[in-house]
Amino acid sequence: MGDAWNGLRLADVWAVLSRAVPGAPLGVSRGREARPALGTRSTLWATRVCSVVIDSRQATADSIFVAMRVDQTDGHRFVGDAFRHGAMCAIVEQHPASSWGVELDATVIDLGQERVDAPVLPEQIVAPLCMVVPDSLVALQRLSAWWRSLFNVRAIGITGSIGKTTTKEYIGAVLAQRYKVLKSEGNYNNEIGLPLTLLGLDGEHEYAVLE
Repeated sequence: MGDAWNGLRLADVWAVLSRAVPGAPLGVSRGREARPALGTRSTLWATRVCSVVIDSRQATADSIFVAMRVDQTDGHRFVGDAFRHGAMCAIVEQHPASSWGVELDATVIDLGQERVDAPVLPEQIVAPLCMVVPDSLVALQRLSAWWRSLFNVRAIGITGSIGKTTTKEYIGAVLAQRYKVLKSEGNYNNEIGLPLTLLGLDGEHEYAVLE
């Protein structure tokens, strides 16, 4: 995930999602002081996030699984599978007690209520953890927008109806001869893939080529 301030932490995810009131700015500034002070709180909050995934089969130890409803697939059905693969947290739209078709032994933090003031960071928690949000896609996009704001990276966006992937690959290959480049991989060229790509930014990247 990168090495900004030693990487994205679970506490950062909580801070961004819990302080974001719908229709208002994220409420998390870009300076180091914005990161919640952990003190003697649960070490889980200080854990670095190794990856953010939407496919439970890609979940690994210390990853975050975002349960998405895409086409005919409801990612909430695979939260348990993501936890079995080692994910420490799932971002979901439903409480685990609802109709997931499986009983989960997980800590639940409901961030679905609108808040003007940031809530207090919960003291002791254990994995696996479910963060309940109103909209998983919006949560993913908010998190990636905040993460992107921490880096002084030149971004190049490729749009159009045809030739986007080829153009992206050409530009990325040319820039990579001199700079450290992050570029969209595979079919990460939509409202889901773009934030997932941006969450791969780290302190070494100088350019981002996004489709």
